[in-house]
Amino acid sequence: MGFFKSLFGKAPKDRFEMAVFKPDGSENFRGFVDPAQVPKAALEPFALLLDNEDHSFRLSVSMELAQIELQLSRMGFYAALGTFFADGHIATTLMLLSGTSEDEEKQVMKGFHDSIAHILARRKIDPKAFDSLYAHAFRPLAATIHWSNPQVKTSDYQEIIELEGHLATAFFNRAKPPAPPPPS
Repeated sequence: MGFFKSLFGKAPKDRFEMAVFKPDGSENFRGFVDPAQVPKAALEPFALLLDNEDHSFRLSVSMELAQIELQLSRMGFYAALGTFFADGHIATTLMLLSGTSEDEEKQVMKGFHDSIAHILARRKIDPKAFDSLYAHAFRPLAATIHWSNPQVKTSDYQEIIELEGHLATAFFNRAKPPAPPPPS
């Protein structure tokens, strides 16, 4: 995880939780990311996508990483469901929950459950294996399943791990609830 792993800290103030799961539902990694430590240049491509694309899109991440695509569906402004692909093969599935809209989060969690159901069925994995994922209470939360797809190169998985953190940071930077008006 290199640089991205170095962003993890202990105190949740102004941070988001990143929970990474294996295909069998077991937790691989959990920690807090400090968005202030992510270089602005790494966030710009995702900030542009989030500002300029429709609520659902599938695009190549960049010219340099043309083999890596992101499919993202937003259920409004505060929650999203995403999938990263490498050379057209599924690599990861993630959900981004800001903690601002319970309705949007319910929609994303249902979409996340529905989107992984066919993969779990094909791999003969009990969907209840992911119950702990749905129980994460801390918000904002970026939860991802790394599918360990043998058709995805290790180097692409390494890039995707970095990109997931950049996407989550850009998303949560945008999804902050509006500041309350100043007292009069």
